This record gives sequence, structure tokens and C-alpha cells, in this order.
Amino acid sequence: MGAKEKILMLDRDEDWIFMIDPSSPEAARKSLEDYFSTWSQGDSRITDATCCLYGKCSMIPNRATTWIGSKFPLKTDHGVSVDYSKLFGRLSLEGLYKCYEEFRIDPVKIILDTLRKTGIRPWITLRMNDAHYLYDDDITYGKEELFYEAVETGHVIGDQYGYFGRCYDFSWPRVRQMLLDLIGEILDRYDMYGLSLDFLREPFCFDYRNDPGCHEIMTEMIRQIRRLLDKAGEKRGSRIKLLVRVPHNPKESLAYGFDVRTWCQENLIDVIEPCARWECVNSGIPVRQWRETVGKDVLLIPGVETLSLKGPAKKAGEAEWGEKMFSIMSAEQVRAYAASFDAQGADGLFLANMCSSSSERNRRIWTIDPAHADEGFRRYIVTFQDIPSGMTDHVYRPLPLKVCGQTALDLPIGKVRKTDRISVFVDAEGESAPALTVGGKTYAAEKCGPLTACGDESSVTVLLSPHGSFRYDLSGFETDCDIRLSFLGNCVIHHAEVRIGEA
Repeated sequence: MGAKEKILMLDRDEDWIFMIDPSSPEAARKSLEDYFSTWSQGDSRITDATCCLYGKCSMIPNRATTWIGSKFPLKTDHGVSVDYSKLFGRLSLEGLYKCYEEFRIDPVKIILDTLRKTGIRPWITLRMNDAHYLYDDDITYGKEELFYEAVETGHVIGDQYGYFGRCYDFSWPRVRQMLLDLIGEILDRYDMYGLSLDFLREPFCFDYRNDPGCHEIMTEMIRQIRRLLDKAGEKRGSRIKLLVRVPHNPKESLAYGFDVRTWCQENLIDVIEPCARWECVNSGIPVRQWRETVGKDVLLIPGVETLSLKGPAKKAGEAEWGEKMFSIMSAEQVRAYAASFDAQGADGLFLANMCSSSSERNRRIWTIDPAHADEGFRRYIVTFQDIPSGMTDHVYRPLPLKVCGQTALDLPIGKVRKTDRISVFVDAEGESAPALTVGGKTYAAEKCGPLTACGDESSVTVLLSPHGSFRYDLSGFETDCDIRLSFLGNCVIHHAEVRIGEA
């Protein structure tokens, strides 16, 4: 990572294990090389990529915890009849099992070597507290033995946290030691550029509502991880980077137990990636606040998720608009957030869950240059903070916006030139659309067609404007980053977006 280089980083979840062709050693190797080489093809600008080796099980044989491949021969797992050659009807543990037990090849080394050969810096990542299927007692393939012990002994954060209630409580020394031991084995075995700790799978690592000092426990664990990395780095002659994925802003992260300021002050981490968890992308990540927190020596790479936001949906060919579902991030929307983050001082962009090479949308996103994201059409959609801790005063959820008289919406949309075409679109509920003032000039609303986003890549269109769609075309406007939208009227704005560089 050079001093002036802008990073475009991609993650690959642990489900890479299902991509391995089990028919022969040669086929297994080729399936991995073919997949992990796609990120560098064509006009891709991907500079760094992660490969996940831990979710609720380890993806590699080890002494610290359960290896998921060891489950393949099982016929029963904790009292449940299983067939791990047929997961969800299409997935199997066979390829991973055969690589280690029959083919005697290490798929992780193949992945890291492939990334390196294609010019992408290879990282290994751990999902620190994955919550998938924890309450589904008949879905067992991803659960390590330690999980069952934690549930039996009460070392989970508790049902008061709902879906996340069976996540590990990191105040339990055994879970911390297991992860430290696993990281130690990974460092002994693999030569990677950096290690990524994914605390957005999940941020619920403590009963933080009843233990506001829990961040001290996590900080000591980060110190221990840094010592492991430094020891391994000394042998290799270079520092092994440490990246952490954390929630919305520094206060939210601290509430969950992540004292990022201390981590940076003690030179424990090299990269910080604030991001939404999964339920929507977060357009309001406070990059300037993060920069003040982490200082100038830690790389700041905000993340965007593959899901954009929730909205009423219209299925193709149907008139019913009442169904709720997610819209999907488009390349134009990713470019808008990249331009916004860059204008606020970010060092690049992290693309979360956008790794599938079968998606043409993803392939377009991989070509975005985070240093010049403002060159090209972008669509800045106002979204929100998806999982607030409930422990801080401010939650970023600017919509719906009740307009009563004059009400402002401040957005960091990135650089805009006078020559750029710029338009504001809203979905407004009320007797009339509001007037909009920008830069001292007032614009009247023009009714326009429905605002839509992609629900998936085939049959679903998400309707973003079920009330009333209005457009404001701005003229001669320019900014280095920020825009203030001042609405005047009496209505409620449920959706707002700024389109820049529109043809």
C-alpha cells in the first residue's frame, strides 16, 4: 500500500470452499485459480482481496477449533441426520475435504499464490462472531464444538439481543484464546500481506448494554494479535498489516466494545474499515470524524455493502407494490459513495460482498477508480445506519424527513463541477411538493416518473417513490464535497437522491 495509492479492496466469504471441484487434484487447483484470477481481469482496479478462513468453523485443519472439512464424512451431527455432500441442495464439503485428506494440496496457498501472481495483495480474514443459523438446531454444518459448549455454559451474549443472542461473549477467555491460537497457526502456515478482523460479522461480541467497560477486554486481545503479527513479520522481514471492520462511527464502535482510537494510538492496526453490517449500505459514514480518530498514519477505507436499502417493491408484471425487499447496489451508486468518501479524506474503498464474478454488476463495480470516482455518472442515494447499538445519542437516520416550514438535509456528495449536470430527486408525501433552495437559488419541483432501483438482476424492480416523485434540476452548482438541500413546504420526504453527471 503506497502512500498516495488509493485502495480498492474486495472480500471473499468462507463459501469459497464450495467452489472447489472435487473430481481430481488438477480440477480442484484449476477451479480455485480460475475463480480467484477473475478479480484482476479486464479493467478491474482491485488492489487488495481477502480470503476468509473462519466463520463459525475453521476452513483449514488446525489444533485450535473444529475444521469444517472434518464434518464431510459424518452421517449425524449433534443428533441431527446430515449429508454434507448436499448442503441446501447444491453445495458440498467434498472438495475441501478431498483437498486435505486425499489430494494433499492446500487450497489456501493456491488462492494466495493466485492473487499474488495477478498483482492483488492477498489478505486472510476471520469472521469474528458469525451469527448464521445459530438458532437453527437442524443446521449444523457451520457450528464448531466450542459453540455447543458456549451455549451450554451460558457464554453467549443472551437472547435479549435477538438474532445475535447466541454470538460468543468475548469476556469468556476460551473464545479469545481459541482465536489467538487459530491466528497463530495461520501465521505459521501462510504468507499473506495482511490479516483482517471482520467485526461486522458480528459486532455483538459482548453483553455491552450491561458491561460498558468491555472494550478493555477487546483492546488487550488486539494487542495480543499485534504481537503475533509482529513476531511473524520479523521472520519475513516486513510488517504484516492488520485491518479491522467496525460499525458506523467511533462512538458506536466503542459502545460495541471496539476502542479504535486506542488501537491507533498504540500502533496496533494499519487499516480501519467502517461499514454497514448487511441490511443496507450507509451513505452517512462520518469519514472526517474517523480521520480525526485514527490519525494520518492509519489507512481509512470506508466500506459499501452489496445491499442498498429497503423499499416497497414491484414485481415484474404485477400491480402490487406493498411487498418489502432490498434493493441492490449499482455501480453508479457505489461510485457516488466512493466520490463522497474520497472528498472527505478516505484512502480508498472496501467492497463488501461484491465478489461474485458471475455478476456483470459486480464486474462494473470492480472497474471504479476510488481516486477519480467523481468522473462519471453517480447516483447518491441517502441511506442510513443499519444496526445502531442503542448506546449513543446520535443515530444516522435522516429519512423520513418531516418538512414543516424550512428544513435542511446536509449531504457529503463529493466533488461537483459547474459543467456537471446535477439533479435532486425526492419521494414526497403531502398535499404539494416542497420547493428546494441550493446555494441561495430556489428551484420548483417538477413531477417525474417513479424512482426505481434494482431488486435483483432479473425480475424485480424496487420502487423508491410510492408517494410522489419529484425532480429539481440545478444549474451552475459546484462543490468540493458538501451540499445543503433546504426544503420549504409541508410534507414528509421518504427518499432523496442526488444524481451527478447525468447525460
